[in-house]
Amino acid sequence: MNKRKAGYIAAAAAVAVCLLAVALYQRTVTFSQLLPLKFSEIAACEVVMEPGGEAQSWDLDVDRTEQLLQCMEGLSYQRDGRGSAVQDCYARIFLTDDESDRWELMLTPSTVLVNHIGAKGRSPKYSVLPDSGAVRTFLQGLTEPAA
Repeated sequence: MNKRKAGYIAAAAAVAVCLLAVALYQRTVTFSQLLPLKFSEIAACEVVMEPGGEAQSWDLDVDRTEQLLQCMEGLSYQRDGRGSAVQDCYARIFLTDDESDRWELMLTPSTVLVNHIGAKGRSPKYSVLPDSGAVRTFLQGLTEPAA
């Protein structure tokens, strides 16, 4: 009888460990947790949008970069697997740090894909919880194409 009880305890412990692992994997994160860059490390920010099929590009100054990152920091994100591309991408944001590492954020109304350019493998994909449209509205307000 004691062997049977020990087996039930071991099975229950295994289930609890699995549930904890899933909970930690699926947890909600902030933008600063999603992208391992500090604002002070960003040397350049470029936004590429394709309204109507024609690509337009903007190099953001320090103030606009900070405003964009604040819009993105105001949202919550949930890990949603891995990917190499997303459908219905309305904008791509390229961030370059002080050491010339590049990061690409591919944005859809409900998803952010974070690509570390040059890194191998598939990139983490996050769902936006909930999407307020603030980032898209900010990006649509850009009016000065890059030279």
